Amino acid sequence: MSTVQGTSSTATSATPAVGGSTSGGAGTRSLGAAGIDKDAFMKLLVAQLRMQNPLSPLDNEAFIAQMTQFATLEQVQAVAASSARVERAEAQQRAISLIGKTVTYGPENERQSGRVVRVELADDGPALVLDNGGRTSLERVVGVSP
Repeated sequence: MSTVQGTSSTATSATPAVGGSTSGGAGTRSLGAAGIDKDAFMKLLVAQLRMQNPLSPLDNEAFIAQMTQFATLEQVQAVAASSARVERAEAQQRAISLIGKTVTYGPENERQSGRVVRVELADDGPALVLDNGGRTSLERVVGVSP
């Protein structure tokens, strides 16, 4: 998850759109789904409400727009997390399906082959353990034979 660093304690009255930007005292900051998490968004919204001019309060449309942006941000983050889980599960299934098969792997001028004897699951993806003592990732596999 992304975090916002170097946030100013002052708020502006700009109402950024998701994926848009707002100008603050330190320059322009992107507020897209990849650039700010929901906690930072809520802190920004609360700071904006606290610092607003009482003679010119935030209008309902702007407030609703910001809440909609917050809800959209949460949904985008949920979809991204779900996609990452699905991608990990598919990679694990592909790796497991290679057990007992011979894989060719490595760069073109250094190709190696080995029979997959087991799969080790790690945070960075599955690793194929080969009968020749080698290890490789799915990304390095360039050929498979029975």
